[in-house]
Amino acid sequence: MVSRTSVERPASMSLTPVEAKPTFLDGDEESHPPPEKGDLPEAQVQSEWTEAFLGEKVSLQCMIPISENWIYKWFKGSENVFSSDERSIKDNTLTLSVKSGYEGEYACQAELKGRTVTTAKSKTHLLTVHDNTPKPDITKHRWFDFFYTGEKVQLGCNMSGDGWKYDWYKGSKPLITDPTFNISSASLSDTGVYHCKAKRGDFSVDSETLRVQVQDLPEARVQSEWTEAFPDEKVFLQCVISVSENWIYKWFKGSENVVSSDERSIKDNTLTLSVKSGHEGDYACQAELKGRTVTTAKSKTYSLTVHGSKPTVILKQDPPYPEIYTGEQVKLICTIKEKTSKWQYQWQKHSVLNHLNQNCQ
Repeated sequence: MVSRTSVERPASMSLTPVEAKPTFLDGDEESHPPPEKGDLPEAQVQSEWTEAFLGEKVSLQCMIPISENWIYKWFKGSENVFSSDERSIKDNTLTLSVKSGYEGEYACQAELKGRTVTTAKSKTHLLTVHDNTPKPDITKHRWFDFFYTGEKVQLGCNMSGDGWKYDWYKGSKPLITDPTFNISSASLSDTGVYHCKAKRGDFSVDSETLRVQVQDLPEARVQSEWTEAFPDEKVFLQCVISVSENWIYKWFKGSENVVSSDERSIKDNTLTLSVKSGHEGDYACQAELKGRTVTTAKSKTYSLTVHGSKPTVILKQDPPYPEIYTGEQVKLICTIKEKTSKWQYQWQKHSVLNHLNQNCQ
């Protein structure tokens, strides 16, 4: 017989209950940990679209931070959203083929499959729907009627809203995908009609066309009545450009720049020389377009000959009689010894100016 002796406990002693621990079979404790308590996760609507155009496809996603077997519900305002021809719900994504009535506030909610667990509704996501689809704005960074070869051309494309990609075309030929199309150094072959296409998802819209005209730089040319000159004579050389623009003119004598001084004056396109012996030489000009990186090539040179002294004036009488009688005709001829041209002649009698004649008689 086995007996168990009872132990008398002091009256003041109390017993502390011990929490019972679950009993696991071998290996079960690690694979079946005790459940943890936690708040329900929050649902959140995520989308690139805050505004949309008619016919555009818009995707809204219901995001839950904990990956589980969630079943998603969608709401527009207080109404449930169900799949239809224009609305598709797949997994956590609501896809809309946008109509005018689709503007509004969207929210989502998630229910855990097989359990009585449902999140609260998410915060609302506002979607604005535009009834009229605008065209993208296409611009030139500088609105010139035409560009010259070598200039930079920059075109921009912009569409209101976020998430747009832009395709560029010259005629029907695709170029690049970027908000900006750059031509770093324009050539004649860049002349043409350009447009851009704004794309977002499966939706796209074309801009108006914009023509870019590129032409060769005009030629600078030195023009003057003088090919030869005498000391102290005033000589005018003009730099002529076929296209009338805001040109800034530069002058060269040989390889040296010509700048204004006491003997040389530059005003607009004209170089004026108060001739000295050192002014003989080959002159050229060049023009730069004000406010643009456009500079013509140097003109062909223009040669100016400077004589060492003032011209020699020769006065002849015809007929060369020493005396002329009344009633006879006499002719006086004024010439320049040096072979020069375009002289005007002043005739005087006893220091009194008689008349001005371009001829020598």
